[in-house]
Amino acid sequence: LCCATTKSVTYVMLFINYQFDELSKIDFRTEDTATLLFFLISLFWRIPKTDYAANNLMDRSTITTEGIDPEILRNDPIYRKISRSGLFKHHIEEMKNFGAKGKKWLNIHQNKNQIYVIGDYPILFKKGSSLFSEFNDTDILVAISSNRMYSSTVDKLTNFTTKNSFRYNACIINQSVNCVACGNLNTLEHSVSFYKKLKETGFIYGLEKEIFNTK
Repeated sequence: LCCATTKSVTYVMLFINYQFDELSKIDFRTEDTATLLFFLISLFWRIPKTDYAANNLMDRSTITTEGIDPEILRNDPIYRKISRSGLFKHHIEEMKNFGAKGKKWLNIHQNKNQIYVIGDYPILFKKGSSLFSEFNDTDILVAISSNRMYSSTVDKLTNFTTKNSFRYNACIINQSVNCVACGNLNTLEHSVSFYKKLKETGFIYGLEKEIFNTK
């Protein structure tokens, strides 16, 4: 297997474990935590929400070539795709060199119902940042299935309520660009309706911080 295929298989196997293993058997090994983090960073640079940022970085980059006009290379779709994938490596290096060092609490929250939505921007941060190095410094939530949520937080997060689940859904709908989905149609319709009400009243803004407060 090539390196890319091997990584893909590793990601899939880890997600299957997190989706279906008994919670008591999931021990959040350091290797697994790093694998999931790498996957989330790789995913981050493939979603519609980061199209502008990636294109802007490539448009402003300096290209040194011999025998070919740098602008021809810059505008080549294949070159741009390869360059965008290279942002993953730079992102990792920035986190390694400048990211905050410290313990984070990891957990998987399970609901008996299919209550979580996913979208084309499926990662929810408690606090957004424009710095690569801060990607893992803040609290993170990401649904790994319609009834399981992965959390990586500075403070321990244990009691993830149904109320916060629908708040999470509303935030995912708000930040996604093209699509959202859920394993349960009623949950999806209720979440979209809830999101619309929050947006109409203005309560959708700043909601991320409330979701991580389970006290």
